[in-house]
Amino acid sequence: MTEFEDRPPAEHTTRDPWPEGFDVPDVVAKLKGQAERSGWDVRVGYSRAFEKIGTGKVGGKGTARWVRMHYIGVQVRQPEGAYLMNRVIYSAPADVKRLTWTVNSVQVQSEPSGILAFNRLIKAGPL
Repeated sequence: MTEFEDRPPAEHTTRDPWPEGFDVPDVVAKLKGQAERSGWDVRVGYSRAFEKIGTGKVGGKGTARWVRMHYIGVQVRQPEGAYLMNRVIYSAPADVKRLTWTVNSVQVQSEPSGILAFNRLIKAGPL
């Protein structure tokens, strides 16, 4: 019998202070700046946790393994009014020398979406 490996606990959550010496990626800084200029209330958060990469279950058959990842979320809200989730989360493998950020997930008005819809929302500004 094979024992599957559970996801390791997160090393850093968005409730922790921003890690010292870790710069905000350019893609995030540009998006944050555009959102602020358009009138959004913007929050940026950092976490470091593990993501399953590959197929199957970690510790079982297949190629699955846990990979330590950086995650940076950009959340925009209307300055006042109803709260709807509008966010994009970028991720990059933590154990590489040069970080390459990719879009991990997007929500526009609390629904799964894509980065183009998120960018259109940012440019339009809060309603």
